[in-house]
Amino acid sequence: MHRVPLGSGIDVGGVFSYEGARAALTHPALLHDVTPAEALPAGAGTTSHKVGVGLGGSMLQLDPPDHTRLRRLVAPAFSPRRTQLLARRVQEITDGLLDALTGRSEVDLVESFTAPC
Repeated sequence: MHRVPLGSGIDVGGVFSYEGARAALTHPALLHDVTPAEALPAGAGTTSHKVGVGLGGSMLQLDPPDHTRLRRLVAPAFSPRRTQLLARRVQEITDGLLDALTGRSEVDLVESFTAPC
């Protein structure tokens, strides 16, 4: 993790690699709950949006023991066997989305794959 100074004088941690992100996401001393950051004074380098608003939040934003409890509940749905059963359908959906892009000279993949019409 790299220290990144914001213009407000507050330093934040920046992660710029897969290995760094994995280490940060699994490090027990780093919190996922955004509540402490939301308590910073306005203009302290924070943004006004809240992660997960409109989505009902996410277990990814929780810290133990809440995250651990929820992870145990959903883990069976993400077992190798269960995800393999979904592979054919995921491939069908992906192929259809890619076929719809054929012949286009410019494509926004995020828009085309995350919010197809």
